[in-house]
Amino acid sequence: MPEIKNIPGYEGIYAATSDGKIMRIKRGSGTQTGRVLKPNRNKNGYLYYKLSLNAKVRGFTAQGLIAAAFHGQRPEGMDVMHMNADKHDNRPENLKYGTRSENHLHAIETGHHRHSKKNA
Repeated sequence: MPEIKNIPGYEGIYAATSDGKIMRIKRGSGTQTGRVLKPNRNKNGYLYYKLSLNAKVRGFTAQGLIAAAFHGQRPEGMDVMHMNADKHDNRPENLKYGTRSENHLHAIETGHHRHSKKNA
């Protein structure tokens, strides 16, 4: 059974799981308790979710929500990095915080940076 942790700022309403999913843990306006949410994809192919709190809806990337729940709030100026370069693998052990430079270098090293493919 996956580990479940509250998403900071949405405690008791939304949670992240250790298998990289987001779930609603509080019943509200027709949603089931414990329901795993279906992600959308943004224009860059990353999974994202729309969370609602006090009638305000905000969008968040899956990696940002899961990293915050399992690793703490993202330090200012840091990115969330996918260590195996798979943007759909949002398990906490695949995510870490790093600088923008570290994230770009990692993408180049793994062949996932948009410019690294131009010369291939």
